[in-house]
Amino acid sequence: MNSLPALARSLIPHLDAFCDGAGYHYWSFYRVTAAGAAYHSSLPERWHAWARAHAEYLYAPVRGAALQPMTPVLWNRSSLERLATMPVTDLGEEAFDGLSLILVDSEHHYSVFSVIRTGVGHDHALMDSQHGQLAWLAGVLHHHLCEESPATPLETPSIVLTGRQRDVLRLLVQGASPQQAAGELGVTLRTIRFHQQQILERMDARTLAVAAFKAGIMGLV
Repeated sequence: MNSLPALARSLIPHLDAFCDGAGYHYWSFYRVTAAGAAYHSSLPERWHAWARAHAEYLYAPVRGAALQPMTPVLWNRSSLERLATMPVTDLGEEAFDGLSLILVDSEHHYSVFSVIRTGVGHDHALMDSQHGQLAWLAGVLHHHLCEESPATPLETPSIVLTGRQRDVLRLLVQGASPQQAAGELGVTLRTIRFHQQQILERMDARTLAVAAFKAGIMGLV
């Protein structure tokens, strides 16, 4: 595993706290730029070779347009064992699953960010609902890694959101539903949906995951 730059290392407690709060055990981050690929992970040593191969497998179809960036990919041991290119025999008999996001910024730097948990009985619907916060964390880490790499400078676009739009985005990124955000801010659901649409338009984002990733890069929330 590559060592993280100092600034990126400061984000590890946030990544670990997200994993703990969401019921995950580990995270991994695979970044591809013109300067090459870098892999970072909190996984145990015995997982490193497999996790990097998994990230490379997810990234490769992106170049062939088989997978769409910012679309969460849910997977488990059974689905991976059906892929001849993804052997998992070195991981013993332990059950595990995860959620991955394929990310790309305005400079066409790609990342694959994954969270993994071991055991059985996981709630995949819950995992899917958390990809906004996962995308935001990935954006923050992606920004700091590019910022500290002279070979891959990151141009941060300028996007201005109002204070209320930031509040709405922060709540949605944290996993709140529009109804919950409306209750938290004391406004109507219609108002939240209006702000949500304005946020997506201003950030040139098709989905919340895209907006969350860009917000992480730009430090908007």
